[in-house]
Amino acid sequence: MLKLDKAISDELLLGLVRSTIRGIEAKDCFYNQLHYVNRKFVEAHANALLDIVVAALQDIHPGICRDDIAYVNDFVAPVNLKNSAVRPVTELNKANKYQWHVDSIDQWLGPCYNLWIPLYRQSALEKLSEQPLFEVMTSEQVPSLYGNNNIPKTNFLIDGATQAPDYLGLAQEFTGIEIEKLRDSYLYHDAKGKIHILPKSDMQSTTVVKPQLGDAYIFRANQFHSSGPSEFERIGVAMKFIITNPKYGFKEHDEFRFPPPFAGWEGLFTGCYAQFKDFTSFKKYIDFSIVGEQLELRNNQDKLNNICVVLSEIEQELAHYIEHGSFPSLAHQAEQEMEVGFL
Repeated sequence: MLKLDKAISDELLLGLVRSTIRGIEAKDCFYNQLHYVNRKFVEAHANALLDIVVAALQDIHPGICRDDIAYVNDFVAPVNLKNSAVRPVTELNKANKYQWHVDSIDQWLGPCYNLWIPLYRQSALEKLSEQPLFEVMTSEQVPSLYGNNNIPKTNFLIDGATQAPDYLGLAQEFTGIEIEKLRDSYLYHDAKGKIHILPKSDMQSTTVVKPQLGDAYIFRANQFHSSGPSEFERIGVAMKFIITNPKYGFKEHDEFRFPPPFAGWEGLFTGCYAQFKDFTSFKKYIDFSIVGEQLELRNNQDKLNNICVVLSEIEQELAHYIEHGSFPSLAHQAEQEMEVGFL
């Protein structure tokens, strides 16, 4: 994972926040992680965003340029916000933390890279600590999780410490590994369904700690990543880009079956690629796909509202910073909220 210090200008960041608010309010997106909510923003600022990605990838792919990369999707990931999980989560994960996983797109075609931009309001800073709020594990750091050509052996990891005794008992029967060791490990199944473990003592990762607004991070989509243990409240806005030039590694992976066409954003993107063999046709069908998302979006209006409340505060703080060179004090913000309440 590469950290890009202040890669996003204040004005571009403010525009991204406003775009996200408008897209959510209009329900112009998928429900699951609000995919494609910022597609029009990405289109309008394509050169600036592609230049950020190109600059970050020069050491990995020397000579790469805008023409060698294409936009795949964008999404929104609120973490530690109350009632804001815009995706299926269990009761044990009310904070909507993302567990260790890889993105599925790279098993069909790629390579793909995620540009991750953390957003937060100033009142959240009291919980910003040295604990990681985002982590990435590469094949160099944990080679046992990757097979030939650095392809991950599984899509996600299961924390043994969070599993019920019955599950651990079954895992012990399948693996012959003592339950205490299973609790101190992550479990996963390979392509054949066989259970393996990754002891937590063997894990190494690159972490995000104390990001500044405007920082961005880029990592390969097939690298394991997770939210990290931090209780810091944030909204991650991410954009995914695919390398399209075989010179820099583009490849279709025939050993993996594509998802059904139009099954989620993945089926939309891969279905259009399989049909038209290009990286832009899918854009014509996003609006069509979003029509089918409206019921679920309406049924989760409270979550959308909660996300927009936080984004609106971030918008106001960024606008103040751009105009005055500093963020408004929390006391000043409280006074403004009281004045609005009296009105």
